[in-house]
Amino acid sequence: MVIRKEPLYLPTSGAALTRLGLRLSLRCGVHTSRTVMLEELARLFDQIEDANADRSAYIRAIEQENCLGKRSDRSRKLTREYLVTLYGLDPNIPLFRVFRYFWQRDPEGRPLLAGICAFARDALLRQSAPFILGLQPNKPFNRSALELFLDDHNPGRFSKNTLSSVAGNLAASWAKMGLLHGSVNRYRTIPRATAGAVSFALFLGHLQGARGDALFAADPVRILDRSLDSLHALTEEASRRGWMVFNRVGKVAEVAFPSFLQPWEQEWLS
Repeated sequence: MVIRKEPLYLPTSGAALTRLGLRLSLRCGVHTSRTVMLEELARLFDQIEDANADRSAYIRAIEQENCLGKRSDRSRKLTREYLVTLYGLDPNIPLFRVFRYFWQRDPEGRPLLAGICAFARDALLRQSAPFILGLQPNKPFNRSALELFLDDHNPGRFSKNTLSSVAGNLAASWAKMGLLHGSVNRYRTIPRATAGAVSFALFLGHLQGARGDALFAADPVRILDRSLDSLHALTEEASRRGWMVFNRVGKVAEVAFPSFLQPWEQEWLS
């Protein structure tokens, strides 16, 4: 399966995508220092159970209450910065608000849900997607090959040591998402997709401007690495649960998210 080198070039304007919660800068990337931070995110959400809590509540929990158990003020501030960069942590950001909606309703899908959200906000994770998705299932992952891939796309940007660290962090993130397995000798695996993960990936594709059948070929959906029949089955399950609308008329698909965006947010897609 092939994913475009740089996704997110779809009809929705760049300014609108930013307001919706996507980060389009090709230079941004938490993976120079961290992974998708799934464990920290889960602990933070356990601490802040209210999905409507504002960003200040998350910052207070991280920095003042030290809910993540960091040893220094600097470490707390860096952790807050990285989590905000990856996920937004603000219900006024549509992408985060919908991410948190599915996080609460689909516990099994949380690794992929976090990965999809991070994919929309971290350039290095997006950039590494073609390499990871290009690996055949059960074939070994070669970290050195990923380093060469990243260096080719970022000539002169990273030192050798930084490049090794970035590749290691990215491999760990893809493993947390379920596309790699193993700690030392990793190999390619098929992630365990859920109705919530498929819905969220389709929603991200919708924000990017894809509609109808084109949604099932959108870059976030490709991360799930599922056949079209499997995607349709999971989308039908999500529709039955009331998470989204999915209808088929002949060979034409109707996919809608009537409750996720406020009217003024919907206008940003126009």
